Amino acid sequence: MPKALLRRWLKEHAWKVCKHESASWVRILSITHEIVLVLMKYYAYILKSDRDQRYYYGSTSNMAERLKKHNAGGVPSTKHRRPLQLIYQEEFDNKALALNRELFFKSIDGYKWLKENQIT
Repeated sequence: MPKALLRRWLKEHAWKVCKHESASWVRILSITHEIVLVLMKYYAYILKSDRDQRYYYGSTSNMAERLKKHNAGGVPSTKHRRPLQLIYQEEFDNKALALNRELFFKSIDGYKWLKENQIT
C-alpha cells in the first residue's frame, strides 16, 4: 500500500477506531505496508527521595522518561528532593486507571495498603 494511500486511510478510518476503543490507549503506527495497533501502557508509581526519605506518588505513560525528568529537576515538587529512586510501579491499560491508583496511594486506605504490603 503506498504511503499516500495509507495516510488517507488513517485520516478516514483511524478516528473510528479511537472513538470506539478509547483514544487514550490507541496509537496507530505504519510499518512498511501494514497498520499496527499498539496498546499504550500507563503507570502509577512511587518514588522515594534519598535526601529526605519521603515518598512521591505519580502516574505517567512513559516511566523511564518521567523518572529522568524527576531526577533532572524538571518536576517542581521533587526538584529539591533529588535523587529519587523508583520503589514501586503498577501497569495499566488506560490513563484513568493509573490516575485512580495514584489517588488511592495518596488516600488513607492507600497508605494502609502500602504499609501492609511493605511497599513504604
